[in-house]
Amino acid sequence: MKVWIASHNQGKVAELAMILSSSGIDATPAPKLAQPMPAEGVASYLDNARQKARFVSQAMPGEYVLADDSGLTLAACPGQLGIRTARELDEHGGDRLQTVLAMVAGRDREFTMETWVSLFRDGQEVAVGHGCLTGTLAATPQGDDDRGFDRLLIPAGQTKPLALLPTAEWLKEAHRSRAARDLMEQLKEKRIEDFN
Repeated sequence: MKVWIASHNQGKVAELAMILSSSGIDATPAPKLAQPMPAEGVASYLDNARQKARFVSQAMPGEYVLADDSGLTLAACPGQLGIRTARELDEHGGDRLQTVLAMVAGRDREFTMETWVSLFRDGQEVAVGHGCLTGTLAATPQGDDDRGFDRLLIPAGQTKPLALLPTAEWLKEAHRSRAARDLMEQLKEKRIEDFN
């Protein structure tokens, strides 16, 4: 089964492709469209994921299109980041990870990373999935530079950030992986033929 990923973020596409391949799904980035992707809103992660998946699926008749939206919330900074994580951190400029660490300096380091995914076909939603990861932030980024927030996020029950976990453990813990597993469960429950 082939699924197109509605994102031009190559890191996110690679991550989702690896996650979905463990379920036998071939995931590929959707081609760039003539019109720009719709701007993300601030209502909910699920609304943003739906908006992107619907937009791309309408331009790709008969194809399955998956989109996601994720955000980081910090116990030390309620009301900040969340659905506006990327936008707020971009407004600060500089290194996103160092900005997050500065926000929690000397304060509670607990976090929640949340992801919603939405799968569409022909402009209609097929299923959604939700994943949530909780834990504590590492004192310093660890692991390869291209691993983003995974360099800081230590899942509850673990001693190392996601970026340092073996692939099998990472697949169990990562927020997008949790959302993808939930999506696959929804597809099985709905008995969507292409995914059973």
